[in-house]
Amino acid sequence: METKTGAQLKVGKREIALHAFDPSTHNNTPSVQVTFPDGQVLVYDRFRPVHWQARDGEHLIYPEHFGNGLDIGQFDKRGLAEVIPPGGLTANTIDIDGRRFRCEQPLTREYCQQGSRHPHITDPATLPLDRRWQDQAPRWMSAAADGDRVTMHYWLPMIMMGYNAWHRVLVWETWWPIERDLHGTTYHGLARMVEVQMPSAWKTGYQVMLNNGFGPGGGSREGVVSYSTGFRNPGREIVDFSGATNKHVSFQAARPPRRGSMYHPNQNSLQASPLTFYEWDRPDARGSMLIAARSLYYHCANASSTYAEQGVDGVWPNLAWDLAQSGVRTCVDTVEYLYASKPEQPLPQRFVNARFWAYSNVSRRMKVQDRIAVVSDHWPSGGVKDGGGPQAYAKNYIGQVGSLGVDTVDVPHDLWIFVPIAADDHWRANPAYRDNAEITAMCRMFREAGYKVGYWLRAELLTTSIGSALSETIPSMPGDFFGLVLCTYPSSLEKLNEHGIPEFRENPDWARRQLDGSWPINTPYQWVPMSLASGWHDRIMWPALKTTAEMGFSCVMIDGGFGGMEGVDYSPMLAGRADTAVPMQPFWWRFWRTMEHVGIRPFGECTMGWRGGNVFVGGAGDEHYPWMLQMGWYREKPATPRFLHQLHQLYNGTEFRTGDELLPVRRFAVEFNRKHPNPPDWIELVDLRQEDDIEITVTRREAPASLVDMSKDEPEVKVKVRPWTWGDAVWHYDDGASAIYPAYDKVTWADYER
Repeated sequence: METKTGAQLKVGKREIALHAFDPSTHNNTPSVQVTFPDGQVLVYDRFRPVHWQARDGEHLIYPEHFGNGLDIGQFDKRGLAEVIPPGGLTANTIDIDGRRFRCEQPLTREYCQQGSRHPHITDPATLPLDRRWQDQAPRWMSAAADGDRVTMHYWLPMIMMGYNAWHRVLVWETWWPIERDLHGTTYHGLARMVEVQMPSAWKTGYQVMLNNGFGPGGGSREGVVSYSTGFRNPGREIVDFSGATNKHVSFQAARPPRRGSMYHPNQNSLQASPLTFYEWDRPDARGSMLIAARSLYYHCANASSTYAEQGVDGVWPNLAWDLAQSGVRTCVDTVEYLYASKPEQPLPQRFVNARFWAYSNVSRRMKVQDRIAVVSDHWPSGGVKDGGGPQAYAKNYIGQVGSLGVDTVDVPHDLWIFVPIAADDHWRANPAYRDNAEITAMCRMFREAGYKVGYWLRAELLTTSIGSALSETIPSMPGDFFGLVLCTYPSSLEKLNEHGIPEFRENPDWARRQLDGSWPINTPYQWVPMSLASGWHDRIMWPALKTTAEMGFSCVMIDGGFGGMEGVDYSPMLAGRADTAVPMQPFWWRFWRTMEHVGIRPFGECTMGWRGGNVFVGGAGDEHYPWMLQMGWYREKPATPRFLHQLHQLYNGTEFRTGDELLPVRRFAVEFNRKHPNPPDWIELVDLRQEDDIEITVTRREAPASLVDMSKDEPEVKVKVRPWTWGDAVWHYDDGASAIYPAYDKVTWADYER
């Protein structure tokens, strides 16, 4: 491997000067050019990668940045990332997702953002390197090669504890060439391991943010389209980044970078959707690009954006990891940047292959759910008590579901397990205690009849306000949260008064506190977010999961998933059980692994980025993009039986709905999955082809750079699309086995009408 300093390299029509830095501002730091053994070229200049040349000569990285190549972000007193737009927030209220919140004090651009072109970026601690900082110069340490790997080592100045001099974050970035054969398309590229060391006095957690822009021709966004299956409108998660401003995006616009949902789990994370998928097709360039993180141990915000309004080209994946470890060299993650030149496989096949590859990596590496939990379920609410108790309910209900072709009966809100703090330790620890024995018998009856049994659960919330939780009584009038009203076996409202609320008052450190020790504010549904790093997990969640598994429950419709809660948790530090804040995501991995250990598999409600874990809340037009709704649980009523069948061909579960022509499709899916319970390692779409043009109406969305809705003058537009369809879907396994999920027209549907 060859490294050079002080060279020059042409990128498209632009020429990048790889020169020694001005010693007055950059401490005589050299630029570095690396030529890897496979011919790829990587250039570092001004402490950032400014050029990546692929094996075929394509230039894929954009040399300009909206911030430093790597920035350190700060958390607010809640332990959440604070996103500050250009110009700051000067109003006394903030509008977030249509809801207005009052600011305790006006937010202005931070000291280290003044004069910079940062668009929406988490409140940074690192100082902009395009200006000189007295007593705070960045320093290039080395560029060392080891085999086919090269490590760039430098330190960046930052603000800490009110001081903007004399302290820095140490950074190591190790790069090496990689190749991935994804069943017909071979991707080449670079892996990048990021490590940092924060000063040991930094106790409040931090984000590590990468700010690299990508695109063909040296970083252009022209012709670049991203595809990602999101949570709300998956078929509209198609973003064409071309155009002078993001107003020209015809489908759903990219989300603002690093913008979370406060205390609510955030679906815009790599834990929820562990793949960034770009492709472009224009006269001078054609290609496909995948970006995937390998570890995902720490929560990683992910939202592709462009900054046309900032005068900056390129497309940014906006990766930001939430960490807290300080004083030692810490591995953040390894990111793979993979590129295929002129891919011959059709787009849907490449997308499906890439998704299966990324999702399988998470399942195997983190040892969490690797198969679909529910194919088709029936979801009766509030019927156990009215049905005469658990056993009588099961006897009556088995007769009803026998003709519905379901594999799961979900009892979401009827039993104490829905809100486990409503029960005392005996209920949570003993499957034979009181009504638990009858609930156990109910589950046994369902299992013997051939059905799984599921329920609804939210892991990190006390379903009431902090005011009620700290009071001697809790209001229990009609109209309270519907789940509590339905939870009548036994009555959760009664048990919350008797056990749950007093238990919380005895253990207030279970709540997720703010940095100053105050209670959380602006919480989802005004509930109390609990700390999974506290005794809440050991005292409430672990025994409840273990006991429900012993009672015979095998799946749970988990709410609050999305791969984990963002940010850091201050509660263990405030309670004296930790020296620093702790990141949220590792404790969520413990929770998911606990579920796997006891034999309960999650499904539905919230997104989890591994095999069989996703949920898609669909929208109009999604029937034209069934290949994007892959590996998940579809919550809305599909448009046609053929569309639902295609979803099941792609290893999807789906919510059950009665009384329609879709029942035979669900019965077939249940039967097929019972015969082939193991998840496919990849799926081949046979006779994949595009149909004729059709015109559909799509809704424009906000532009991500300015948060100004640039579509009010034309909220809806008509566009032409050519939907993809296919015949058989072949489920392939790594051991060479395969199974054919037949095309819709090949099934004799009369056999599944009853």
